[in-house]
Amino acid sequence: MVKEDYEPQSVSRDDVARLIRGRRSRNRVGSRQIRHRLRQDELERLVIARQRGYLLLTRSTRTALRNAWHLDCQANERPFVCVERTPDGFLVTTASDGKSSEQMVEKLPE
Repeated sequence: MVKEDYEPQSVSRDDVARLIRGRRSRNRVGSRQIRHRLRQDELERLVIARQRGYLLLTRSTRTALRNAWHLDCQANERPFVCVERTPDGFLVTTASDGKSSEQMVEKLPE
């Protein structure tokens, strides 16, 4: 049974900080089935992604980093942007307000 006035709680920056360290969030954001805990090298990549405004995906990127980046974007109210290197260039995936799109580009902006 779902209450009519139910609204999902928004993600806070504190929630993201707790989840990426493997602790539960205060607002009950996240799920045990979805991994968010990051290793040290992934934490460094998350900091770089915050500075650049997008997450650069590699073959070794775990889903935990992508999930943490998604929650971080929600908490900071910015669009979710991931860039993946392909043989033909770069695949840019963006999502905001429930809409997502993908496009190929040859070169990344500096």
